[in-house]
Amino acid sequence: MDLDEQLYRRYVELIDEDQPDDQGTASFARYRQSWVDAGRRPLAPFGREQAGGSFADAYADLHATAALFPDVPDALRALGAGVRPVWLSRDHQAWPAHLDQPEATIDNLGQLQTLSIPT
Repeated sequence: MDLDEQLYRRYVELIDEDQPDDQGTASFARYRQSWVDAGRRPLAPFGREQAGGSFADAYADLHATAALFPDVPDALRALGAGVRPVWLSRDHQAWPAHLDQPEATIDNLGQLQTLSIPT
């Protein structure tokens, strides 16, 4: 695993941690505050806790100026033309419960030929 992948994995672990409040229970955090906290945690050991706001601002700038993946416009056009989404789950993971369910779930691409999805 290269350094970029290690840093990415550690970063994801940090932002996914459920941070408890003073009573030991998890509390709601607003989106920007979650990024301030995410920036503060890795910087705190270096005495830079106050840099969390700068981290959140930089993160917001990156998102605001990020280029779309090249296939996103094509995917949006396909959805607009009536192509229906299908969940490809090769390792049989469950679809995220907070999202609308797909119209079909398959575990290999060969199954696309046998699907009959109403439009």
